[in-house]
Amino acid sequence: MIIATLVVLVVLLGFAVVMGVARDPGPTAIDVALGYAIAVGNRDFDAAYRLSDEEVMRGRNRADWVDDQRSEAGLEFTAEHVRVRASREVGTGAEVELTLGSGLQGVVELVQRQRVWVVRSWTVAPVVEPRA
Repeated sequence: MIIATLVVLVVLLGFAVVMGVARDPGPTAIDVALGYAIAVGNRDFDAAYRLSDEEVMRGRNRADWVDDQRSEAGLEFTAEHVRVRASREVGTGAEVELTLGSGLQGVVELVQRQRVWVVRSWTVAPVVEPRA
């Protein structure tokens, strides 16, 4: 009788763990945008690749894309300077504006694929202060 009770409890515990993992929504669009910006700032293009949508690859495989990114003149900024300025989320799309430090700002456009946010595009420009 005790063994049967233990088996039932273990099965119920296993079911609860599986349901908890299945219901986890994963990182938000802001989390993915911050992770992408920090990866690019640290020149960790392997991490940036994993956060990118297939459209960003333009038909290139991982090794080619990472090599192309490393060969381009790079932006370098540190994680402690990356801040969220604004974010908008509409349906399966999102846009996150970031301050990157060093007088730079970035805009990350994201799309949700199979309930996971991925980067669709990334643009960086100098910070433009509003005129008084």
